[in-house]
Amino acid sequence: MTLQVSAKIKLDKFSLQKIRFGAITGYAFFNQKELKKVNDLTVDTMPFEVKNIDQFDPSFYWGGYIQYQLWEKIYLGPTYEYHYSGSRMGAKDYSALYIFDQSLHSHQIGLKFDNMVVKLKQSWLSIELNAGINLTHWEVVNKLEQDKNTYYMGPLDDVNGSSIFVSPALKYDYKLSEKLTLVSMLTYAMDFMHSFSIDDNKLEDTPTWNGVKFAIGVEF
Repeated sequence: MTLQVSAKIKLDKFSLQKIRFGAITGYAFFNQKELKKVNDLTVDTMPFEVKNIDQFDPSFYWGGYIQYQLWEKIYLGPTYEYHYSGSRMGAKDYSALYIFDQSLHSHQIGLKFDNMVVKLKQSWLSIELNAGINLTHWEVVNKLEQDKNTYYMGPLDDVNGSSIFVSPALKYDYKLSEKLTLVSMLTYAMDFMHSFSIDDNKLEDTPTWNGVKFAIGVEF
């Protein structure tokens, strides 16, 4: 009997009604300043003219999160986002094709903290702080195709690395129904403590997920 009462008290304290789930998609403007330097160096060292086709243009991303209401205006929980970015440079004439590609894929895992600061009848404004780790896969392809032959001119090894992110944000919620809320977020991502290496040699110019993100989504 005592155990049943104790379990009921714990369940009352941890209410399922205080849990919320979110799913978002958006547009990210990551500058990738260090990798643009790599592209510029490639242009300068090639004996022929190389054109920029895609220079880490803004890209879509998606993610999800779970949060628990700790206090009246405070929510905390795990969050995940998937990000992609890339660039392509190249040159082509009647005899050959040159391609220099960089592609990035990142799994962002962390904690999402929300503090509601303004509440209206059906909407509210919150400030957020997201923090965690970026797990990044970075691939570089540097090749020349000539006379039906392919010549690889640079590292082909895929590089896996990590970095720490901190992302403050403004979040606007609009209640559509009792169980469904429309959300929008404006975020600034800061990325530091990068760790990328090839054969135990630490790399200097690495992916940096710094920039502005805008997202919309739903909570339920």
